[in-house]
Formats: sequence, C-alpha cells, structure tokens
Amino acid sequence: MLMPKKVFDKLQLADVQLSWRLIGDEVLKRFTGEYVTPVPSFQTSKCPCGPGYVILSKFRSFKRWLRKEPPRRVFTECLWDFQPLSNNNSEQMIPVTTVCDRPASTFRFVASRTRKNKTKTIKITFHGKKITELDLHKHKLQKRRVATLLFDDTGFDSFSLHMVNKVFSIDRGRIEVWLDNDVDFVDILDQSPVGFKMCHLWLDETNEGDRFIDGISNVKSKNFKAAWLNRENYKQILRNFIPNQRKYGGEAGDIN
Repeated sequence: MLMPKKVFDKLQLADVQLSWRLIGDEVLKRFTGEYVTPVPSFQTSKCPCGPGYVILSKFRSFKRWLRKEPPRRVFTECLWDFQPLSNNNSEQMIPVTTVCDRPASTFRFVASRTRKNKTKTIKITFHGKKITELDLHKHKLQKRRVATLLFDDTGFDSFSLHMVNKVFSIDRGRIEVWLDNDVDFVDILDQSPVGFKMCHLWLDETNEGDRFIDGISNVKSKNFKAAWLNRENYKQILRNFIPNQRKYGGEAGDIN
C-alpha cells in the first residue's frame, strides 16, 4: 500500500505509537473487514480493553469545542464494577462469548512512500484472530443500576458512558516503523486486543438518587474521536469511586 501523504508528512520520527494513531483505522478495516476503533495503547495498564469495560469522558471545554478537539476519554473498569454494593453482584456480570477464533491466521500490512530521497515504511504483522463480545441478547442493559454519583465533581460526565461490547484480539504481532535506516518497533504478545467496538449508555436518575441505564445506542467506530488519557494517572480516583472495583480480581478490578 502507498502510504497516504498526510501520514508521511506527520511521521517525522520512527515512532510506533504515532504511526498506530495515524494508520490504525485503516489497518483494522483490512484486518476485520469493518470499521473498528484501534486500542490507544498496547500497554494494558494504560487502557485495559475487554468486553464490558467502561469509558468515561471528560467534559469538553468551550475552547476545545471551538478548536474541534476531541473529548478526553479514559478506560476505567467493567460495567459490573459500577453496580451499587447493595445489588446481588453474582447476577451482574454479563457472559462473554467467542464469535471467532483463528489461531493459525496471519495478517500482514505494509505502507511505504518515498519522496525527496526519503523513505518511510510501516510494517505490521498479526498472528491469530479472536473476536469476543458481550452476550447482550439474553442479558439486557436497560434499567440496570449504575453507581456514578462520586464522579460528579471530577470533571467526567457521570451520565454519559461508553462501554466496550466487542473486542478484536491477536495471539501475537509486531509493528515496525522505518524512516530510512532509523527504526522503532513493538512486539505485541499474549492475546492482546488491537481494536474494539462499543455502545453509548445514557443514564437517568430516580427521585431517590439511584442511577440507571435509560438509553443505549451503538457507536459508529468510523466517527468516534478521542484524546485518550493514561488510566494509570487516574488509579486513585478509580479505586475510591467505583464501588466494586476490587471485587473481581485481575479481569475486572485493579487490585495492585
């Protein structure tokens, strides 16, 4: 593939993270056959991505809105970690189903362009392909109670959430970025997510102050914008403000 001119111009250094931000959408479109939101980082501590994970969005300032800058967003924990403590939590976790698992498949992507005697190349290899999603046919989200009251004064929108409902993962992979002889690379290991799809959850509040899911809509990955925040910088808020954040161990709670 011929590297798009705008990618060539913005890629001034051999930088895997920047390259992924610039071309991840196109890579995943070819890998999955549909529009998928790329994971912002391959370090799970910065953005743990799995079916059920909730994304909080900061209120966008008027200045950011005027500049058409995307909202700042951060991965938190699973939806069932936001259940009020009085709920029967054994009934709150939504089963995850595997809809595709091809461990032997290999996907390769190369984008390159030469201009003014300068060559820039992005090489991506994915081994394996697995798609998991929440079973939302039997387990409905409507009217489910969600505890977000403590986020009211944090700058995050506590009535508008995004939730990951489908995740595309690989067994392992590698991304290389070459600018002439300068190279940067990352090895992706251990069944890592590379992209996801999500739905938008709108909350409402009863007269008693209990919050519940009042509206659900699918999000078009093609139009979704975000300036991703590092989840590690918000650990203290998450530990203190999410009721069941520690309850489920490694897959749905930061217990470190």
